Amino acid sequence: MSNIKQHLPPRPSSSRLVLDGGLSTELERSYNCDLSTSKLWSAILLKDQDKGCNAIRSVHLDFLRSGAEIICTSGYVELSLNPVSEPYSF
Repeated sequence: MSNIKQHLPPRPSSSRLVLDGGLSTELERSYNCDLSTSKLWSAILLKDQDKGCNAIRSVHLDFLRSGAEIICTSGYVELSLNPVSEPYSF
């Protein structure tokens, strides 16, 4: 992941901020997480307190090292009118 700030023109003081983005894409590309096997997408990684949670944490750190000034929390909510076909409990 390159530093995004090198591709942006200089900004006047506090006129814009760089956000993180592409959490799932980075998890798959940089940390070899296969998120295609679950309807829970990247939330499935929360089930694995070691590898999964560490991968999420690492991607957020990568975003910061690459110039992100704001990172979003990884909050997950599953809303459905139908019962979940893949039962999961946090």
